[in-house]
Amino acid sequence: MASINDLTDDILLIIFGNLSCSVERHKFGLTCHRWLRLQNIARRSLALEFSYDTHVYHQYIRSNVTDVGIKALAKSCPGLESVNLSHCTLISDAGIDALSRGCPGICAMVLSSCLGVTGTGFHGCSSSLVFVQADCCPLTPEGILGIASGGGLEYLNVMGLRCWVGRDGLDGLGGGLARNLRFLNFHACMFVGDESVSAISRGCPNLEEWNLAACHEVRAPGWVEIGSNCTNLKALHVNRCRNLCDSGLQSIGEGCAQLTRLYMHGCRMVTDVGLESFRRRRPKVQVRCEEFGYFGPSPDEYLLQ
Repeated sequence: MASINDLTDDILLIIFGNLSCSVERHKFGLTCHRWLRLQNIARRSLALEFSYDTHVYHQYIRSNVTDVGIKALAKSCPGLESVNLSHCTLISDAGIDALSRGCPGICAMVLSSCLGVTGTGFHGCSSSLVFVQADCCPLTPEGILGIASGGGLEYLNVMGLRCWVGRDGLDGLGGGLARNLRFLNFHACMFVGDESVSAISRGCPNLEEWNLAACHEVRAPGWVEIGSNCTNLKALHVNRCRNLCDSGLQSIGEGCAQLTRLYMHGCRMVTDVGLESFRRRRPKVQVRCEEFGYFGPSPDEYLLQ
């Protein structure tokens, strides 16, 4: 007599795909080792959260996941499309390399505060990778180019990026690998300067939202390049930019034809006269004072596209 165990893996995967309830999907994997393996193959997203000891508030236990675990994950769940590894401080670029190679369809990765990740593990990643949130990671210029190496990147958050020796080195993003970039977050990357801003404004024509808040090294030449080249930019964050002055604001106002929102406060070199001149030139642009660390779509929104 035939039993359910006689069904092929393909048929069982179809059955699993039609389970709409997360509880039912979880029970599917508890049936037997074979069904658990199929559940892992069909898994699209995974979040490895961290927690802390409430009795010793200063002693944090993030996640204890290591590169060994990440390599095993990539091997058993090749269909992953979205992974949240925030605060997994024990993983390194070796784990990221295993994940990007073992899960070729991955499109979204969240790596906030992964202190062992420099970005070099992304080199050779798939063009399916469109969303990377790597704020507060010790990324290097080579690592950031690695993140963009697949050519499909649309969202990049490197907020709080620390300075390295020499020039800021982010101009490589404007070399053609990041032409699809739509959302770019440099919030509090204080060493980002005119060279990188100029190259990115020329080489990333699809930018829709750019956060340059507290990027103090962007000066008049950088603002001129943004005004001249960012024709699709809809939102620009310039909060607390020490070297944004009236002439820089004028350059933004004379260009950026699609601009609808300008987030600006704490720009000491912008005078009331300069701001009023901008408002008269661009009356449809909302000048707002909010300052955001995070913005744009979430990884889930990319998965639903």
